[in-house]
Amino acid sequence: MTPLHGMMPVFSFRHAQSGIQPTFCIISFFAIAAILFLSSCAVREAPAGGPEDKTPPKILSTIPQAGTANISTSSSFTIAFSKPMNHDVTEKAIFLSPVFWNYPTMNWSGEKLTIIPPEHLRQNRTYILTIGSGATDLRGNKLGGSLSVAFSTGATIDTGSISGATFSEESQKIVYDIWAYYLTDSLGMDFWNRIPDYATQVDSTGGFKITNLANGRYLVIAIDDKNDDLFWDPSSESMGLPPAIIQLTSKNQVTGLILRPDRRDTTMATFSRVNSLNRQRIEVQFSQAPNKTQMLNVNSYKIKYEKNDSTLNILGAYQAGEGTLEIETDPQADGQAYRLIPVNLFTTWGAPFDTAGSPFKGVAFADTTGPKLLTTFPADRSMNVYEDTVVEMTFSQRIKALGFADA
Repeated sequence: MTPLHGMMPVFSFRHAQSGIQPTFCIISFFAIAAILFLSSCAVREAPAGGPEDKTPPKILSTIPQAGTANISTSSSFTIAFSKPMNHDVTEKAIFLSPVFWNYPTMNWSGEKLTIIPPEHLRQNRTYILTIGSGATDLRGNKLGGSLSVAFSTGATIDTGSISGATFSEESQKIVYDIWAYYLTDSLGMDFWNRIPDYATQVDSTGGFKITNLANGRYLVIAIDDKNDDLFWDPSSESMGLPPAIIQLTSKNQVTGLILRPDRRDTTMATFSRVNSLNRQRIEVQFSQAPNKTQMLNVNSYKIKYEKNDSTLNILGAYQAGEGTLEIETDPQADGQAYRLIPVNLFTTWGAPFDTAGSPFKGVAFADTTGPKLLTTFPADRSMNVYEDTVVEMTFSQRIKALGFADA
């Protein structure tokens, strides 16, 4: 053992006094030896290079417990973890849905996190607290799977759910966020300019599930929200769109939704097909999904004769199916060359349509196709509808205006 500074005078003194060994020197020597021995016993550290902590953290409990009804509108929520957590990373993996415009307050006390909503909860509403798979302890171990816990300020909890998986062309694993937008007639496909209504994260295998949803129409997307602002940035964030809008009814469980996130093409979109159905109707298909509000606006289109600048009058625009539009026109001339041109028309993610447009030829045969009822508001089997709700119906063609009793 290498002697510490302070022991050298004892040895020097004993060597200088030939044959004399004072008691206080012996006491000092053994006292110091005892101190050194006790000190070495007091500090018992694991040797460097020991086993690495790879145990993932767990969620021990939540307050309120899952499934609690009639909670106060002023409630806060507490999560107890099994290990000390990385606060910054874990907070980014916490979602309270329906999402608030402002961020909740996060307060830590040891392994417990309390989430305080930025405003009072709404009456008779189901709320979902999600702890995403990106939650991480201080050693970098992730939670592994998302956990969603539902509560309600009313007597019941909504039971609809949407589940699926994400697949990416990229080799690296990305913890994608899953956002769901509740769609109404006034809130359509222009999702990029508002925050989602519901949010969660994929698990370690890319799977996801959004639970406790009310009846209605939903747009579900996967997104790599790099700056955690709940808005999609097309310049840097990849996104996966669904093949269709999801309609949830009572206790409906939608499964198998596949989302393939990638960097969206922000180059100009085009009309992939323009075809005359009859002398007063053309069918239009798009290379990219258009803004729904603009899509149904007759001012978003212009029909020109190919040989001159005169135009064919447009009477109406109607959605014939997902991604398909029918435009009603004044009578076309058989065999006449026309060109459909977009006017300030953009895709759902903000890319413009090519103003060169697309050509088509007029036909002579008459319109013999009857109108179709496309949508109703409120939706079929809707419950708890307000007494003063305005009932709306969307048809595939212009409808002759009749009185309510006659129609």
